[in-house]
Amino acid sequence: MFDRRETLGADLFIKLAMIPAVVLNVVFQTAYYVASHTGSLDRVLRQASSSVDHLSTRYAWRAKVATIVCWIFAAVNTSYYAYQVFASGSPLHTTLVSLF
Repeated sequence: MFDRRETLGADLFIKLAMIPAVVLNVVFQTAYYVASHTGSLDRVLRQASSSVDHLSTRYAWRAKVATIVCWIFAAVNTSYYAYQVFASGSPLHTTLVSLF
């Protein structure tokens, strides 16, 4: 990831930002595995679902609307990115391509 030719700039900052992102991802995945393996995740999810049963009908339509809006944003952003790649004739910078 790093080579000896690094200079102060956007590439260096992107590479430096990847380090805590990867560490955070590893911590989250490990915590999820431990919680799932010990059974505490199942216990928490059962308690949470029983305590909010009366709210599910009230907020169901809000959750559906929020999901639809998020999917529309994701589709528009993906389409725009694909348009930029194909319109320019070459892929964007390699660090940006690896993030998508």
